Amino acid sequence: MTYPRIMLNKRFNPYYLFFLSIPLVFFILRAGDSTQKNLPEIDFLYFSARATRTTGIQLFSGKEQLASWTTDSLFYKYFDYAGDLSNGKYLYLKILNLGSNDTLRILSFNLLRKNSVSTLFRFINPDEYITNARVIADDDCIALVPISPEAPVKISLQPADHWNRESPEGNFTLFLEIVFLLVFVFINIMQPPARYFIFSCVLTLLTLLLLSLCNGTDESTLTLSTSNQLGRTEVYYNHYPEFTKLKYTYLENQEQVFQTRVNLSADRFFRFDFDQFNKLEGAAITIRNGLFRKTWLLSKIPPGALCINDMAFKDGVFYAVGSDAFMSLSTQTFINGIRRLIWLRQCTYLFFALMAFVVLIALHRLLAPRLKLMFRPFYLAFLLLPLIYVFLDYTHTAEKDSERAPDYFYFSAAVSKPVTISLFADNDSITSWDIRKPGFQMRDCLCPLKDSGGITLRIDSMAANDSLALLSFHLYRGHTLYSLSDRVSPYLTAENASPHLNGGIYILVANSSYAPVKLHLAGSAAWEKTSLNAHPPARVKWLIFSFILAFIFLLITTPSLKAFLTALSISLGVLLLFYWLTPDIFGKIVIETSTPQRYAEIFNSPDAIFKKDNSTFIKGNPYLKNAEIAFNKKPFIRCDLDDSLKLVTEYNLAIKNGLFRKTWNLAQTPPEYLVANDLFIYNGLCYITGNDPFFGLGSVFFVKQAHLLADWRLHAYIFIALFVFVCLISGARIIERFKLHQSILVLLFAVMAFSQLLFWPFHSDRLKLPSENRNASPLPAFNIDSSTAYSKALNNYLNDQVPGRSRLISVNNYIYYSLFRQLLNNPFVYFGKDGWMFYIGEGYRDFFENKTPLTDTELHEIVSLFEIIRDAVEARGAKLYIVIPRLPHYVYEDKLGKRLFQHRKPSKYEQFTAYAKEHATLPLIDVNPVIREARRKTGLDMYYKTDSHWNYVGAYLAYNKLMQTIHRDFPETGAPIPFNEIQWDYTRDSIADLADMSGMQGYILKGGYVPRHPLLRANTDTLPPPAFYPFKHALTLNPKKEGPNMLLFHDSYARLWYPYLGCHFRHSTFLWTFIYDNSYLDQFKPDVVIWEMSERSLQHFIYENRGLK
Repeated sequence: MTYPRIMLNKRFNPYYLFFLSIPLVFFILRAGDSTQKNLPEIDFLYFSARATRTTGIQLFSGKEQLASWTTDSLFYKYFDYAGDLSNGKYLYLKILNLGSNDTLRILSFNLLRKNSVSTLFRFINPDEYITNARVIADDDCIALVPISPEAPVKISLQPADHWNRESPEGNFTLFLEIVFLLVFVFINIMQPPARYFIFSCVLTLLTLLLLSLCNGTDESTLTLSTSNQLGRTEVYYNHYPEFTKLKYTYLENQEQVFQTRVNLSADRFFRFDFDQFNKLEGAAITIRNGLFRKTWLLSKIPPGALCINDMAFKDGVFYAVGSDAFMSLSTQTFINGIRRLIWLRQCTYLFFALMAFVVLIALHRLLAPRLKLMFRPFYLAFLLLPLIYVFLDYTHTAEKDSERAPDYFYFSAAVSKPVTISLFADNDSITSWDIRKPGFQMRDCLCPLKDSGGITLRIDSMAANDSLALLSFHLYRGHTLYSLSDRVSPYLTAENASPHLNGGIYILVANSSYAPVKLHLAGSAAWEKTSLNAHPPARVKWLIFSFILAFIFLLITTPSLKAFLTALSISLGVLLLFYWLTPDIFGKIVIETSTPQRYAEIFNSPDAIFKKDNSTFIKGNPYLKNAEIAFNKKPFIRCDLDDSLKLVTEYNLAIKNGLFRKTWNLAQTPPEYLVANDLFIYNGLCYITGNDPFFGLGSVFFVKQAHLLADWRLHAYIFIALFVFVCLISGARIIERFKLHQSILVLLFAVMAFSQLLFWPFHSDRLKLPSENRNASPLPAFNIDSSTAYSKALNNYLNDQVPGRSRLISVNNYIYYSLFRQLLNNPFVYFGKDGWMFYIGEGYRDFFENKTPLTDTELHEIVSLFEIIRDAVEARGAKLYIVIPRLPHYVYEDKLGKRLFQHRKPSKYEQFTAYAKEHATLPLIDVNPVIREARRKTGLDMYYKTDSHWNYVGAYLAYNKLMQTIHRDFPETGAPIPFNEIQWDYTRDSIADLADMSGMQGYILKGGYVPRHPLLRANTDTLPPPAFYPFKHALTLNPKKEGPNMLLFHDSYARLWYPYLGCHFRHSTFLWTFIYDNSYLDQFKPDVVIWEMSERSLQHFIYENRGLK
């Protein structure tokens, strides 16, 4: 009797409220660990019924008939309907052909809506919902006997709100709230001291985080056991109560137990299929998930809790009496049990953490006196580390959010015969593709895609029994990647085709030749997704764990104010310094194969669109290839294979950052996760079928893992800062011997000296140094006989691997340039007057100085080649136009200064134009006088000061002159857009190539005016051309424009023509090359051919086209 009095006399201490941090952190972790799939907004009604005679059942919504079925007199039949059933008030069943002595038995009605299952076992008021029938007593099901055989029986389905529903999430939350409340009462009973209590809470949070990282998955064991032999048994599984051969497994000749592995988070609906004339006696179904299990004895649960087909039951024994006998575990009874198992497994780490907490509180009288903890208020300054980190991380994320990418839809398909695939979104026709070559072909579309109503692919030209093989579908939208790799209903449904899986490949076989095959994809909201701006939960948990661990270590060591401030100051300095250096740390991609390859080309892109600018060409060891990539900024990877091969085996691809590594084996990777082109993948073997073979790691499966690895590397600076803080705190007694400023300076210098070692776990060796335009020195092999050479080579290697070397060099160069307006000994850039830079590498200086003018032979060859091209173009009914932009050295010769000048005049371009006018009739359009005149009159820059190309204004003037000429020949192209109708916005955010060549990356950006006009961006889609070219290329479609097709051969100057020219032609093809081939004209069939080539390429033009006749 004294114990309650003692409990009532306990005093509540406010610091006990700190216990609330445990449930708060747990619910945050639970929110981040949600694994529930997003299902499309579609209702699914299903039930099993049996009548004493063959009976018709019709499903109505108001006056509209939705479905009709036929029952059997011997056994139960399973019926289902998928569609919009939200208007439940007018939903009813009509039962036909029942006699006065017949009975209809329905096990239960089940409805899946908004990812929740409701089951109707009994009608609350049968007279209100059932017409022309009376309900008879039956403990197993809903049993009806008709009153009048002349009229049909009508069953109005009462609103789903009155059905038995899944246990809501609130029930589980209420249970947890009771548990937390009991623990809180226990705290007040035990009355632990403040320091010990806070330490126990912090230690529990640490345990909670650590256990959540090791919490495992929802991999479970599903077991069916009986007292008799089972024979062949199949189990189907899905996240939706509709089952297909796409997701099933089976075992032959089972004695009494069938067992298989399932994933409850991915698939919570199951169905067992049995051989005909089989019997289930003493049957039990068990699901084991981690430490927890749930068993259902079929003889103990009402049959109304089951959905069965071609089966009957009596006295708890089930009989398979039809040819399609199955039992579906898809009612609310089973779903509740499965949800409870999932919930218990997901909360396991919480229960263990709370048990540890209760033990600590219970033993506080024994442990508290022995725990020497001292909390000092200034220790709260430790919070500066996480606060500054959050600020830096928010700034970085905000920068990424500001860059929006267009919608990009892509997939891979292989066909048995040529087909045309058309893409529709929300009933709008988007585009179409032809697939005619063997092997998988990647097809894509870059355009706004409104897919809330789903996506449809229509496949034309498929005859009966023709096949179409598909991998998964992907959509990249706004820094988020969506992948549809689950190929079952309701995510993927086919019309006029039968789907099946073969080795992970989704194959459609056409049923009829008289109608197109249609494939309906659910909207991307229901697809698996990963956001490239989101923080991976695992890294966030480890980070919180590290902060708490460091703080506990601080409380245990109890450093003095001076030692604490020293450690905190240096750690903050390390945090800021390494945050600044982090972007300069690159990762590595490693390719290992048993099939020798001459080369490999790696594309590394910030989005799913791969461009030549983001590629690395690798030669060397045919079995092992390495390349440096920045997958923290470019997580999408594509690997191009050697097209001379026919078969590739044992292809391993790894990405790594220091000690962190992720490896994929192509043979073991499910093919549905790949994006493939000119390849056929079967049984782990990769067959090359064309001249552009590649596979892309462009699915959520790959990108999520690459993003996680990159995220760890990107946030390495905070872990390094915490490591430095803990190390300095542990040496607090040594720090206290020195003055504050002395210890800070000495220790900061020591940290800088060992920075390479601190970054080593996150840093792979650099292969290239872009800011210095050279390869990094490799790690030398030790040789005792040449120690001097080895020491020198090792020193070069260590210098090249200094973290942030490129950034440090850029800062140094920028400071020097800011002071003196030039950099000495730069072989690529000449610094002129008023901040102008000019490119002088790759022979540009020699070309401008013109010490060796063009010879008559060279001039004749150039003109002759252009005549050959002109004649070939005109022979195909097209017209040629030639534009040769001048280098900025000539347009801005007054900005060069005295150290760079022409030794001989006229220039090579002037030689060429004079010779062409005298000896030939070439369609040469000289845009240079217009540019010079505009510069003189307006004072605007026509070229970028810190880049080697003209700007949008200079490009516009050249475009205007060109289109005036084309418009005279082709009036339907329209006149050029007037300069005054364009909105010119000044920007200063583009990379300047000359500033980068000067080692000032990120510090000098090129500024200039950017055009804004509706015609420059409307109704154009940029796509890759249907064939492979070893150069950059683009294709622009403008379906609303009636007019000629255009083909442009060009170099880097014409990049700024893309928006201008695309609006004048219906079909524009841009080929980044000045190598002519008639096949380009034969394939693209242009009416207008434009040849743009910088004057620097005049002599190179002869060499590249020397075989042209």
